[in-house]
Amino acid sequence: MVRRAGKASMRISIPGIWSNNIKKKSLIGNNGFTLLELSLVILVIGMVLALVLPNLKIPKSKLDRQRDIENISQTIKYLYNLAQVKNEEILLLFDLDKNELKAISLLEGEDKEENILSTRRISSYLKVQDIINSEGNKITEGITPLIFHPSGFVGPVTIHFIDEKEKSYTLFVNPLTGQSHIELGYLQEYETKIQS
Repeated sequence: MVRRAGKASMRISIPGIWSNNIKKKSLIGNNGFTLLELSLVILVIGMVLALVLPNLKIPKSKLDRQRDIENISQTIKYLYNLAQVKNEEILLLFDLDKNELKAISLLEGEDKEENILSTRRISSYLKVQDIINSEGNKITEGITPLIFHPSGFVGPVTIHFIDEKEKSYTLFVNPLTGQSHIELGYLQEYETKIQS
Protein backbone atom coordinates (compact mmCIF):
# COMPACT_ATOMS: atom_id res chain seq x y z
CA MET A 1 0.00 0.00 0.00
CA VAL A 2 1.37 3.34 -1.05
CA ARG A 3 0.88 6.15 1.29
CA ARG A 4 0.57 9.59 -0.23
CA ALA A 5 1.95 12.57 1.54
CA GLY A 6 -0.38 15.35 2.36
CA LYS A 7 -0.34 18.57 0.44
CA ALA A 8 2.70 20.49 1.59
CA SER A 9 2.53 24.17 2.10
CA MET A 10 5.40 26.50 1.42
CA ARG A 11 5.97 29.82 3.13
CA ILE A 12 5.66 32.78 0.80
CA SER A 13 7.32 36.06 1.61
CA ILE A 14 5.70 39.40 1.06
CA PRO A 15 7.41 42.46 2.47
CA GLY A 16 6.37 42.62 6.08
CA ILE A 17 4.49 39.25 6.28
CA TRP A 18 5.36 35.57 6.60
CA SER A 19 2.41 33.40 5.76
CA ASN A 20 1.57 29.83 4.76
CA ASN A 21 -1.37 31.02 2.79
CA ILE A 22 -1.04 34.16 0.72
CA LYS A 23 -4.79 34.58 0.40
CA LYS A 24 -5.34 34.96 4.13
CA LYS A 25 -3.23 38.07 4.68
CA SER A 26 -2.43 40.38 1.82
CA LEU A 27 -0.98 43.81 1.81
CA ILE A 28 -2.90 45.48 -0.95
CA GLY A 29 -1.73 49.06 -1.44
CA ASN A 30 1.25 48.83 0.95
CA ASN A 31 4.08 47.64 -1.29
CA GLY A 32 6.52 50.59 -1.39
CA PHE A 33 8.14 53.44 0.51
CA THR A 34 6.33 56.62 1.35
CA LEU A 35 7.57 60.00 0.23
CA LEU A 36 8.38 60.86 3.84
CA GLU A 37 10.61 57.79 4.24
CA LEU A 38 12.49 58.53 1.03
CA SER A 39 12.95 62.16 2.05
CA LEU A 40 14.36 61.19 5.43
CA VAL A 41 16.87 58.76 3.89
CA ILE A 42 18.04 61.39 1.39
CA LEU A 43 18.36 63.95 4.21
CA VAL A 44 20.50 61.60 6.34
CA ILE A 45 22.77 60.74 3.38
CA GLY A 46 23.16 64.44 2.60
CA MET A 47 24.11 65.24 6.20
CA VAL A 48 26.73 62.46 6.29
CA LEU A 49 28.24 63.64 3.00
CA ALA A 50 28.30 67.25 4.23
CA LEU A 51 30.34 66.19 7.25
CA VAL A 52 32.73 63.83 5.47
CA LEU A 53 33.54 65.49 2.12
CA PRO A 54 35.29 68.62 3.42
CA ASN A 55 37.71 66.41 5.36
CA LEU A 56 38.50 64.34 2.27
CA LYS A 57 39.16 67.33 0.06
CA ILE A 58 42.93 67.59 -0.50
CA PRO A 59 44.00 70.46 -2.74
CA LYS A 60 45.47 69.30 -6.04
CA SER A 61 48.43 71.64 -5.64
CA LYS A 62 49.36 69.99 -2.32
CA LEU A 63 49.35 66.56 -3.96
CA ASP A 64 51.44 67.92 -6.84
CA ARG A 65 54.02 69.43 -4.46
CA GLN A 66 54.39 66.15 -2.60
CA ARG A 67 54.62 64.22 -5.87
CA ASP A 68 57.26 66.58 -7.28
CA ILE A 69 59.48 66.38 -4.17
CA GLU A 70 59.08 62.59 -4.14
CA ASN A 71 60.07 62.47 -7.84
CA ILE A 72 63.28 64.38 -7.08
CA SER A 73 63.97 62.04 -4.17
CA GLN A 74 63.49 59.00 -6.42
CA THR A 75 65.68 60.57 -9.13
CA ILE A 76 68.49 60.99 -6.59
CA LYS A 77 68.22 57.34 -5.52
CA TYR A 78 68.12 56.20 -9.17
CA LEU A 79 71.24 58.19 -10.08
CA TYR A 80 73.02 56.94 -6.96
CA ASN A 81 72.43 53.33 -8.08
CA LEU A 82 73.17 54.08 -11.75
CA ALA A 83 76.59 55.56 -10.91
CA GLN A 84 77.55 52.28 -9.24
CA VAL A 85 76.18 50.09 -12.02
CA LYS A 86 77.82 52.07 -14.84
CA ASN A 87 80.94 52.67 -12.73
CA GLU A 88 80.87 56.33 -13.78
CA GLU A 89 80.64 59.65 -12.02
CA ILE A 90 77.21 61.20 -12.61
CA LEU A 91 76.29 64.82 -11.98
CA LEU A 92 72.78 65.98 -11.18
CA LEU A 93 72.77 69.66 -12.14
CA PHE A 94 70.29 72.00 -10.46
CA ASP A 95 69.72 75.26 -12.34
CA LEU A 96 68.37 77.49 -9.57
CA ASP A 97 67.63 80.42 -11.89
CA LYS A 98 65.44 78.41 -14.28
CA ASN A 99 64.17 75.93 -11.63
CA GLU A 100 65.33 72.98 -13.75
CA LEU A 101 67.48 69.91 -13.34
CA LYS A 102 69.33 67.49 -15.59
CA ALA A 103 71.74 64.60 -15.13
CA ILE A 104 74.92 64.04 -17.11
CA SER A 105 77.81 61.62 -17.13
CA LEU A 106 81.29 62.87 -17.96
CA LEU A 107 82.98 60.48 -20.37
CA GLU A 108 86.49 59.53 -19.28
CA GLY A 109 89.36 60.76 -21.44
CA GLU A 110 87.05 63.02 -23.43
CA ASP A 111 85.65 66.47 -22.95
CA LYS A 112 82.17 65.19 -23.80
CA GLU A 113 79.19 64.59 -21.60
CA GLU A 114 76.41 62.05 -21.95
CA ASN A 115 72.84 63.04 -21.08
CA ILE A 116 71.43 60.65 -18.49
CA LEU A 117 68.34 62.71 -17.73
CA SER A 118 67.27 65.46 -20.10
CA THR A 119 66.55 68.94 -18.79
CA ARG A 120 63.21 69.15 -17.04
CA ARG A 121 61.38 71.69 -14.97
CA ILE A 122 61.34 70.84 -11.28
CA SER A 123 57.76 71.96 -10.66
CA SER A 124 55.27 74.67 -11.36
CA TYR A 125 54.30 74.66 -7.66
CA LEU A 126 57.77 74.45 -6.13
CA LYS A 127 60.97 76.44 -6.48
CA VAL A 128 64.39 75.48 -5.19
CA GLN A 129 65.06 78.13 -2.58
CA ASP A 130 68.68 77.14 -1.94
CA ILE A 131 71.03 74.19 -1.80
CA ILE A 132 73.56 73.62 0.95
CA ASN A 133 76.38 71.64 -0.69
CA SER A 134 78.90 69.24 0.83
CA GLU A 135 81.26 72.11 1.80
CA GLY A 136 78.45 73.80 3.75
CA ASN A 137 78.01 76.66 1.25
CA LYS A 138 74.51 77.96 0.69
CA ILE A 139 73.88 78.37 -3.05
CA THR A 140 70.89 80.45 -4.12
CA GLU A 141 71.55 81.06 -7.82
CA GLY A 142 73.26 79.56 -10.84
CA ILE A 143 73.95 75.90 -11.52
CA THR A 144 75.07 73.60 -8.73
CA PRO A 145 75.96 69.90 -9.10
CA LEU A 146 75.16 66.93 -6.93
CA ILE A 147 77.93 64.41 -7.63
CA PHE A 148 77.32 60.65 -7.53
CA HIS A 149 80.56 58.66 -7.30
CA PRO A 150 80.90 55.11 -8.67
CA SER A 151 82.15 53.99 -5.25
CA GLY A 152 78.65 54.46 -3.80
CA PHE A 153 79.05 57.91 -2.31
CA VAL A 154 77.12 61.08 -3.00
CA GLY A 155 78.08 64.46 -1.63
CA PRO A 156 75.93 65.31 1.39
CA VAL A 157 73.44 67.95 0.35
CA THR A 158 70.42 69.72 1.75
CA ILE A 159 67.86 71.12 -0.70
CA HIS A 160 65.29 73.67 0.42
CA PHE A 161 62.08 74.12 -1.58
CA ILE A 162 59.46 76.83 -1.26
CA ASP A 163 55.96 76.80 -2.69
CA GLU A 164 53.64 79.56 -3.88
CA LYS A 165 52.25 79.95 -0.34
CA GLU A 166 55.77 80.50 1.09
CA LYS A 167 55.71 77.06 2.75
CA SER A 168 59.16 75.46 2.99
CA TYR A 169 60.24 71.85 2.52
CA THR A 170 63.67 70.36 3.18
CA LEU A 171 65.17 67.36 1.39
CA PHE A 172 68.19 65.74 3.02
CA VAL A 173 70.38 63.28 1.09
CA ASN A 174 72.25 60.58 3.00
CA PRO A 175 75.76 60.44 1.47
CA LEU A 176 76.30 56.75 2.17
CA THR A 177 72.99 55.25 1.02
CA GLY A 178 71.65 57.81 -1.45
CA GLN A 179 68.35 57.80 0.43
CA SER A 180 66.48 61.09 0.71
CA HIS A 181 64.49 62.30 3.67
CA ILE A 182 61.82 64.99 3.27
CA GLU A 183 60.79 67.29 6.12
CA LEU A 184 58.26 70.09 6.33
CA GLY A 185 59.83 73.47 7.06
CA TYR A 186 63.21 75.07 6.50
CA LEU A 187 65.68 72.92 8.44
CA GLN A 188 69.44 73.19 8.62
CA GLU A 189 71.72 70.20 8.13
CA TYR A 190 73.11 70.21 11.68
CA GLU A 191 69.59 69.90 13.16
CA THR A 192 69.13 66.50 11.52
CA LYS A 193 72.53 65.26 12.75
CA ILE A 194 71.51 66.03 16.33
CA GLN A 195 68.19 64.20 15.88
CA SER A 196 69.75 61.12 14.26
